[in-house]
Amino acid sequence: MKTKNSTKKKLAAFALPALLLSFGFYGMILWTGCGVNSGSVLVLGLMWVPAVSALFSKLMVDHSIRGMGWRIHAQSLPCLGIAYLLPLVLCGVVYGLAWSTGIGTLGEFSFSQTAVFATAGVVINCLAAMGEEIGWRGFLLTELRQLMPVRQASAVIGVVWFLYH
Repeated sequence: MKTKNSTKKKLAAFALPALLLSFGFYGMILWTGCGVNSGSVLVLGLMWVPAVSALFSKLMVDHSIRGMGWRIHAQSLPCLGIAYLLPLVLCGVVYGLAWSTGIGTLGEFSFSQTAVFATAGVVINCLAAMGEEIGWRGFLLTELRQLMPVRQASAVIGVVWFLYH
């Protein structure tokens, strides 16, 4: 059974590494000048800070990583399929119109190569974003809901995420 004291310990154990690691990655990004939109490994590391901090917190306080929203429920599978396919379909429509009207070209790539790159891009970005999802939704939302109503917890996460970005 979760107690408020245990939840507060986990939140404190989450906040310290999250702050230190975030400042470290932001510092390295600024120092190297790579920028957060350059797709560097530093940005990938920054995106995984919430997950690493969450795993650290759960292991330090609970000695387990249970209860972080790992399960994929059967009813969520259609939503996951839509979330995967919708960006590909929308990009296909936009780029298909551009290519068919002559506004844009495939350049040196064939259509099949472009489709492979698009699919790989979706998968790579999903894996990168997973670090934030594990930390913010899987851990932080779960823990904050022990201390406050869902709307308040969501608002807190919104502010934290805003500051993080």
